[in-house]
Amino acid sequence: VPNARLHDKGTEIIESCIRAAMEREFCNTRKKQLWYLVHYLANTYDVTRVDVASQAWNAHNNEYHIKQCVLYVRNTGVECLNHLVPLTTNQSQLINVLDLSFDDQLWSYTTGLFRMYRELIPIELRTTDRDSDTGGSQQCISSSSSTENAAERQFLDEIYAQISQQLLPIKLVILAKIVSGIGHNVIEEIIKHFKKNFLYDRERQHQHYKQELLLFQRFCQQCSNGLRLLFAQ
Repeated sequence: VPNARLHDKGTEIIESCIRAAMEREFCNTRKKQLWYLVHYLANTYDVTRVDVASQAWNAHNNEYHIKQCVLYVRNTGVECLNHLVPLTTNQSQLINVLDLSFDDQLWSYTTGLFRMYRELIPIELRTTDRDSDTGGSQQCISSSSSTENAAERQFLDEIYAQISQQLLPIKLVILAKIVSGIGHNVIEEIIKHFKKNFLYDRERQHQHYKQELLLFQRFCQQCSNGLRLLFAQ
């Protein structure tokens, strides 16, 4: 695209294709992560083989299964961002030639990797912590909910139907621990990876994303608490 400008038709087509690829990559990653967790608990995690007092690091230990799932979610999240680096950063000649920037949309989709845990739980099972709510957090939650995709909502409903109707109740407690582990061990890693690969502005790189970190952890905690309430029911 020689001598391209931002408002050229060719540039708009290329930008649209890149944005569609980004959306598809993140959507597939979210589905892959949730399907893995459900199928792991349904088929791999065997309650009868688990020994609460076991110190061995194998299938007899609950912590072993929890860590396996948390590591999978972390690795697939990092892979998702890595796949988009050659397409959306200055590693691609198109980005410099066409003067394109996808940082904001990349961050929005990265947020969706953790918001899905909150959206998975029906609103009547979501715990609220009004004392810790902030205006910014509430604004982020409401705006993300208003743009929710119908197809993704249907997918989340199908996942919830499986975990609420087909999983043994005790496995809901394990899933709650897995989601809590994601909140404590995956979110910060994904944020660091995002900053490393997509933020080249020195000032923006030094942002700690503290508010976002707390918000993502809150998404996971709401899901974890909701799963425990479901278990109690």
